Amino acid sequence: MSVSWKLADFPLTREDLDACGWQDIIEASSKRTCFEFATDLINEASAAGQSGEDTKHAALLVLGYVAQLLFAPESGNAVFVTAPVNIPKDNSALDALTDEHLTALAAVVENTSDPEMQARISDILWLRRRNPVHARMAVAAYLGSIRRLEDDWPRLQERLRRAAYLGHELGRKSEFEAVMVQAETIAKAHVSDVRPHLLICCCEVMLEFGHGKPGDYIPLCEVAARGAMAGAGQEDAERLWLIVAEWHVKDGHRELAREARVNAAEIHVAMADIYCRGQTPAHAQAAWEIGRAIAALSRIPGANDRVLELRRRLAVHEEGQMADMKPASVPFNFADSAEVARNAVRGKTFVDALLSLTLRLDGVRDYGKAVAAARSQTEARRLDSLFTRTLLDSKGRTVSRSDRPRRKATGLAASDPTLWNRMVDDTVRIDH
Repeated sequence: MSVSWKLADFPLTREDLDACGWQDIIEASSKRTCFEFATDLINEASAAGQSGEDTKHAALLVLGYVAQLLFAPESGNAVFVTAPVNIPKDNSALDALTDEHLTALAAVVENTSDPEMQARISDILWLRRRNPVHARMAVAAYLGSIRRLEDDWPRLQERLRRAAYLGHELGRKSEFEAVMVQAETIAKAHVSDVRPHLLICCCEVMLEFGHGKPGDYIPLCEVAARGAMAGAGQEDAERLWLIVAEWHVKDGHRELAREARVNAAEIHVAMADIYCRGQTPAHAQAAWEIGRAIAALSRIPGANDRVLELRRRLAVHEEGQMADMKPASVPFNFADSAEVARNAVRGKTFVDALLSLTLRLDGVRDYGKAVAAARSQTEARRLDSLFTRTLLDSKGRTVSRSDRPRRKATGLAASDPTLWNRMVDDTVRIDH
């Protein structure tokens, strides 16, 4: 919800919340998550504003803001953020809510009928006021929402992890155990799923919080990994084997953990084999998979012989992919460029002329201008950032890749590698 006003401009009381009919709006909706509820609440707020119902308008806008908050990415330190999502450093998105707003929300949270909204309001109150009552209420409400979202694993995982964190943070065994029991129940009920996402997310949460007996879940994950591979769910199979490895580490079996990591890496080799079936092997895809297998095996002790074997196979696929590529050409008249080049070297010594042609006909490009041009190109071609750009040599070997950061990068290369890659690429292709 992009706004040009501040929530502080809208006072709120419990009576305002009770009178605005927000729970009826949610109950009448076929939607199940806060972010989806936000649309209905904001639409109703807009209608109330147009009809002159200022109090209802303000109450629904505040609730719409509360509902539209997103769970923050795991890489950040925040719990909730506003869209669009950047890597957050704190819960500053909650600062928009005043003490008056929080008091009104605290007065109605216990009687909130929808578990999803009750979890959201309780969690916000816990983060802002640190009352354990609200944290415990949030855990119970998240569990209610989880039961409703069992067919929606990405959203279920967010709520399961948050509930587990709250239970752990409270230090109360009963709340934490309730979350873990729910995770175990879901995991065991979804072992045979074609896409075992629920088993994966529940095991990841249990491992993250040190819960669960390895002996209970290793066999389940192994069965699910083999089933996923047979059902063309290679990424799921890889994640499951890595989860098996973590369970083995927890159980103290390092060698078995190593074997599981090898199984995860070998899935990429199996995928390469699939790409090479038939009379026209897909060498580019096979090379990509073999490269991923090599990267994974290189981090596993004792896998050097297998890595060398796969490097030889990679060389075959890399040469093969060159034959698969189709040349593309664009007609270009170099007459004007040739005249510019002649003028650039005319009257100069051989060394000075060579420098002019090697560096740039009108001199070395200004660094600031190069950055500005690259930034402009990045803004104009945003879709490019979604794809990896790879430069190959004459034998099909990867020379550079746009998503591969340089070791010990500094300056712009470290702070904004995408912009740095474009600046270097444009300078090389255009200036040289």
